[in-house]
Amino acid sequence: MGGVTFIPNQTADEAILSGDRSTLQSSVSILLTDIWILIKNLRYVPTTFLPLTYFEEHTAVSHDRTADIKELSINLLIFLVELILLLATPPALLLLPGWESLLYLTAVYAISRILTHPTNGPNMIVTSLPPSKPHFPTEKWVFINGMGTSHRSLQLSCDALSATFQRPITGLHARTHGAIADMLQSLLQHSLNLPTSPTRIAFSLLKPHLLDPGVTKVAVLAHGHGALVLALTLDKLLLHVPWRALGKLELYTFGSGAAWFNNPVTAALSPDPDTNNDETSTRPPTTVIPVIEHYANESDAIARSGVLHGTRTCAGQRYAGRVFVRKNAAGHAFRTAYLGDMFPASSATEARPKLSRFLDQMVDVDLGTAGRRAESVQDIGGMGSAGEGERPLLLRRWTRRTSVRREMEGAVEEGSGRTVRQLSRLWAYVGGGGGKGDVVWAGERWGGEGIWGETRW
Repeated sequence: MGGVTFIPNQTADEAILSGDRSTLQSSVSILLTDIWILIKNLRYVPTTFLPLTYFEEHTAVSHDRTADIKELSINLLIFLVELILLLATPPALLLLPGWESLLYLTAVYAISRILTHPTNGPNMIVTSLPPSKPHFPTEKWVFINGMGTSHRSLQLSCDALSATFQRPITGLHARTHGAIADMLQSLLQHSLNLPTSPTRIAFSLLKPHLLDPGVTKVAVLAHGHGALVLALTLDKLLLHVPWRALGKLELYTFGSGAAWFNNPVTAALSPDPDTNNDETSTRPPTTVIPVIEHYANESDAIARSGVLHGTRTCAGQRYAGRVFVRKNAAGHAFRTAYLGDMFPASSATEARPKLSRFLDQMVDVDLGTAGRRAESVQDIGGMGSAGEGERPLLLRRWTRRTSVRREMEGAVEEGSGRTVRQLSRLWAYVGGGGGKGDVVWAGERWGGEGIWGETRW
């Protein structure tokens, strides 16, 4: 393995002054950009299916290999049929009369639904096998799957998560319509922010948990396209749920296909010399959601089009959360390329994993991304008008740049000389850890001391 790159969370100023891409670009521009990004990453699509461990069982979950072969065969058949239909669609629409074109599109849709019906199961909510240890009654854990995931595969993923973290897992099935159809749907959701059934169900599932006073933590894990469902759901929750209740959320994504991730800041910009007496100038700004972490393989085409593009390329765009990138690593399959490699259940003792190639890897801080983020916002905001002449304006610009640079250096220092285990919050839950008496994450905080709080459950 080639090591791990760590992309720090956006600083306070970056989070406030950066924009959601829907406010920076038109829907058509976003769609064209996404298509171009997809084309640029086509060469990584074959590596998405690596390593070739489709039939490898999770260490704590056994399943029927015959059913695996059947499911793989169905997925390949669906892909080939959809590929033929996709190539045939442009000439068909050009040559057929209007009503026949509509009939053709209807037939294509019907064929897709018929082929994928056996893989989608009777309902969109599944529950994992009960964990071997007593569960945590005040916690709710939810998993949203990625593209091309059958109902059976979602069940296996939930069982694997339950065995790994020793919590009951509720799975939300983002139903598949074939890899190609799922990709087209993802492009439309990216550009138009279209609500879908998984988004609506995720909102109705998470909102009661967040408002329930008996629930203290709501952890949501999402894979691939499921991260886009989560990002859309989060935007809706930010509008309809009190921010104090959203403080229960912890969000973790794997191979995220989402192009943005919002997490509002609850205090003003970094201190200004002219506002020393203002209460907000001395209170460190905090984020609404205390924990957001993204895990990605560098050669995963979905992650390259989503989280890696959103954080590394779009410096002035909002993408909340820390990112852990495995260098030279391929694969997108959730259980084999992510969960099994990063948080293997077999490596867990009573509450902590043993030495791990991923968790105990010293991270390389992505200084280039941190620098580009700082440069994108250092001349924005907080400057006001010249007022008394150019001198105050120049002073404000200098103050802004100094403030942003200081915050950026703090974010870089946070990851320097540390391992994934020291930076990651999710690892603490492996084997049933993260319970009462454990030191827990204190939330993203700027201007504070250290990255770990002393809060105990």
